[in-house]
Amino acid sequence: MSGKEPTASLAVRRAASNKLEHAILMSINRLDVDQLSKIIITRNGCENDAKTIKLVVSFLFFSVINPEHSTPRTPKELAVFTDGLLQAIPESLRDWSVRTIEGGPPNKGKSLFRYLIHNCAESYLLRANTTVIKPSEDTISRLHAGDIDNASTLCGLRDDGKGLLSEFIGELGLLGLLTSPLVYKYCLQLMHSISIPRPSASELEALCRLLCSIAPIARSDPSLLTVFKGLDRIRCNAEHYEARLQALVIVRSD
Repeated sequence: MSGKEPTASLAVRRAASNKLEHAILMSINRLDVDQLSKIIITRNGCENDAKTIKLVVSFLFFSVINPEHSTPRTPKELAVFTDGLLQAIPESLRDWSVRTIEGGPPNKGKSLFRYLIHNCAESYLLRANTTVIKPSEDTISRLHAGDIDNASTLCGLRDDGKGLLSEFIGELGLLGLLTSPLVYKYCLQLMHSISIPRPSASELEALCRLLCSIAPIARSDPSLLTVFKGLDRIRCNAEHYEARLQALVIVRSD
């Protein structure tokens, strides 16, 4: 047997990993909280590092950015699904690779799930993000017929992915799954500056989609009020954007 060929045990582990990935992605696509929570609970006792729940969180974001399933889901649907999954997370869920220390990161139950969601969302703001876990090529080829957006940063995503991720962040913020400071960081990254905002066309559309998602709480949140001031500045100098975006800015500024 050639040294380049996988051993039988490696092939078995790879097949099992692909099967798990497929099951997670299918449960997300079907918005099946019960099935996904069963997968998490079943594997919880045999994992030291809570690998499955970390895959779930990464694949949630992957599914938002790449909705080319047989049943595409909107960012709002996936955010509501994420909130439902949070409610189903048992306190017995544990990441044993993280020590329990005062002031340390959460390592069990719903707190761990919230922490992983926050970390994954924040990681897309990094200049070079190498922490996002993506499905294997085999899993992707079975579930996606189209081209996959493999970028792992907000700025690196294609226009559609940038808008979808930003809207998802807004929906998670609306549901209280992400903090206002993190939502603000997304707005700032899309605007580049509050005092002299200079978003590209795709960034401006993504920003408007995010603000539309959090509209019920945005105006009453001091940390987000400055974003609308920046949007007002864009509105006053929006002539270099296409008419559709000019209208979108006017609506979101009011």
